[in-house]
Amino acid sequence: MTPPRLAAWLVGRVAGREQAPYVLSDLAEELDLVARARGPSAARRWYWRQAILSAAPLLVTAPDRAQRLARLHVRDSLRFFVRAPLLSSMIVLTLALGIGANTAVFSVVDALLLRPLPYGAPDRLVSLGSIAGTTHV
Repeated sequence: MTPPRLAAWLVGRVAGREQAPYVLSDLAEELDLVARARGPSAARRWYWRQAILSAAPLLVTAPDRAQRLARLHVRDSLRFFVRAPLLSSMIVLTLALGIGANTAVFSVVDALLLRPLPYGAPDRLVSLGSIAGTTHV
């Protein structure tokens, strides 16, 4: 019996090039035994369960897991940029404008509200002004 392709692909991607052939061949042998004993549909369910159970520890213990995931994301992002250049450029432009506006607003808020006034004793400053001939302190 042939294993489900998506489950086999999942195990192959998670296991890496070195471990994938061993894990997949072990699962294929067991799949044949389960198919003979319980039937093809039960064997498929069993294979999926084993694929998920095999993938979970490999995700946790793989030393270069973060690097593989980063390469996968970069490759998918580049494919998207090539397939839809107008949409990609609009996304980049929107992000640039948003980051620029956020930086400008934060600079103003930081200068006016967050930093102390550039005087020796800012808590002792007094504002003087007059409204219609009366003086207010």
